[in-house]
Amino acid sequence: MAGATGLEIERAMVTRLTAYLLLAVMAAGAAAPPKKPKGEGTLPDELLQIAKELGCGPVPGFYDRPGMVDPPYLYGWLPRDKEETAAFWCHRDDENKPYLLVFVEGLGSGQEGSVTSTLAWSDYPGGLSLFDIENVVGWYDSEGARLTNSERLPLSEFYYVDTRKPGPKGRTTEYRPLQESYDGIITLYYRDGDRWLFVSFD
Repeated sequence: MAGATGLEIERAMVTRLTAYLLLAVMAAGAAAPPKKPKGEGTLPDELLQIAKELGCGPVPGFYDRPGMVDPPYLYGWLPRDKEETAAFWCHRDDENKPYLLVFVEGLGSGQEGSVTSTLAWSDYPGGLSLFDIENVVGWYDSEGARLTNSERLPLSEFYYVDTRKPGPKGRTTEYRPLQESYDGIITLYYRDGDRWLFVSFD
């Protein structure tokens, strides 16, 4: 740069350095691997392994929706040591009912656990928790009585998953049902012997 002043030389060097840095950032961005969908990785490793053995994977885009979303899994769905049982949602491609609710027992102390039940559903699932009737407003039974005891819900208000017929009269739940919920819609699941019951409300 013949005849250039020191200030002009300094400005030229800064401009050239800025251009080099910009090119480096663009190259790094182009080489970066694509991000995984937000719905992946929503299961603990031990539950993810069980899901894979069932030909199942995490529910795609599970958290990609507004508002609070409970996790798609829950430890301690039965009233025993929390780490011994788990329930979780997973997704199967090319199925009429792609969403599978999986129940596992025998976990903890390094045990792999075993799948004791699965329920297939077509509706996109909500998050899982244990039912607390204090968070529900205006749930009444078929006779108009307010249901207020989350430990003893009448099974006659539930429906069997396999037949869609009402549950037995004169009997109640013996532990808190598993709750699926999102955006004010709640579905409860309860095991009666070898059969499953459910009920949905908002």
